[in-house]
Amino acid sequence: MAQTLSVIIPVHNARATLDRCVASIVAQTYHDWRAILVDDGSTDGSSAVCDQWAEREPRITAIHKENAGPSSARNAGLRQADGEYVTFVDADDYIENTTYENVMQHIGRSDTDIVEYGWTRCRRQYTLKTQAYRSAREYWEDSKAWTHCYVWNKIFRRTAIGRTRFRNIDIAEDMMFMADILATAPRVSTLSLAGYHYEDTDGSLSHDTSVPAISTLLKAELHAAWKMRTTPLSPGGRNLWYYICCRMYDIVRFTLKQFTVNSVSLFKSFRSFTV
Repeated sequence: MAQTLSVIIPVHNARATLDRCVASIVAQTYHDWRAILVDDGSTDGSSAVCDQWAEREPRITAIHKENAGPSSARNAGLRQADGEYVTFVDADDYIENTTYENVMQHIGRSDTDIVEYGWTRCRRQYTLKTQAYRSAREYWEDSKAWTHCYVWNKIFRRTAIGRTRFRNIDIAEDMMFMADILATAPRVSTLSLAGYHYEDTDGSLSHDTSVPAISTLLKAELHAAWKMRTTPLSPGGRNLWYYICCRMYDIVRFTLKQFTVNSVSLFKSFRSFTV
C-alpha cells in the first residue's frame, strides 16, 4: 500500500551525519511516510548505515547505485517513490520532528500541489509568510522564488512532478527542476515554519566559485528565466536578471584573472629559460 509521503534522501559519503538525518525522519510526529535512502556509491561506510536503518525500520528502503551525483540519486529515488506526496532531505541535514505533521495538515486544508516552508542555516532562520498563491508565476515573482529554489524545504504532490526529473548537473539542479515543474502551472503555497536545518559542510558543491561552476549556475538561471518567461521588465523580474548579470560579470572577471596569472607564469618561465 502506498504511503502518503515519500522521503527521498540521496547519500554520498555522509557517514558522520547520516544517523542524525534519518533519526529526524523516524522521530516525526507524522507517521504516514516511507523513506528511500539512495546510496550513491559511498566509500566511507554510509552504505552499511543505510542497510542498518532499512533492517531496523520497515518504513525505510535502501537502494545502492554507482556514484553519479545528487541529480542521479534523486532521480533514482523518484523512480521508487509511490507516495501521493514527495519530499527530499539531504543526508547532512535534519528536520524538526513536527515538520511533516504541520506541512501535511496545511496541505489538507489548502489542497495545494507544492508547499514550501522555511529553514535554519548557520543559526539564522529564514521564514516565509503563510500564503496561497493564485498562480505559479505569482509565486515565482512575488516571493523571488529563484533565490530559494531548493527542493529540500518543499513537499510536492507526485502528480505535479510527473515525468520531470533532475538535470545531470551538480550545481543549481534544484533551480532547473523547480522551473520545469512551475512551468506546468501547479498550485503553490508557502508556510511560515522554519522546519528544516541546513548544515554547511566543507567541500560542499554550493561553495564552488570556479568559472565552470558559475557558468553552470548562469545556465540554470537563464533556463529558469526562459521557462517562467521572466524578463527584466516583468514584475519582480529585475532581481533575477541582476543575478544573471552578476554571473556574467564573475565569469569575465575570473577568466581574465586566470589569464593574467597564466600569462605571468608563462613569462617568468620563458625569462628563466632565456637567462
